[in-house]
Amino acid sequence: MAKQRKCRLPRGLFERDGFIHIRYADRTGKILRESTEQTSVALAQDILRKRKIEVREGKEFPATRFAHVRFSELTRHGGRPFQQPAHTGRSASAHEPDSSI
Repeated sequence: MAKQRKCRLPRGLFERDGFIHIRYADRTGKILRESTEQTSVALAQDILRKRKIEVREGKEFPATRFAHVRFSELTRHGGRPFQQPAHTGRSASAHEPDSSI
């Protein structure tokens, strides 16, 4: 019995776990992949088109944004997970480094 050959999916689409997934690049060129949770190729193409438009328009993807933390801030905590300090009632400027240096 010969294996049934699947039709080739359009560029940017691939099948995994029974669903169609999309693959596209963000503004920095990083390849992003996500599940459409659809089995329809036409719906997956619409979702891919929408994501590419969002990239062109410069919309941010909340899942890929991270807070900027400097290495010196990480080492100041001695390798412990970074946590916001508890509010002590002092002004915020008392904790900030002197900007005149």
